[in-house]
Amino acid sequence: MALLTPLFPIGELFSVSTSIMFRFENLFVLNERVALLGTWRFRFARMVPVGETDVGV
Repeated sequence: MALLTPLFPIGELFSVSTSIMFRFENLFVLNERVALLGTWRFRFARMVPVGETDVGV
């Protein structure tokens, strides 16, 4: 895969535990993430991993 553009929107690292998820609207929009855009032999590809802490209950 040839990486074209990594994008780093500024965000936070909130917990994604069940109790926190009910307190924050759009929690996954607020958390840090990186958008990886590129091409591979078949077509254009994109992946957006989201950072989080304290995953689980």
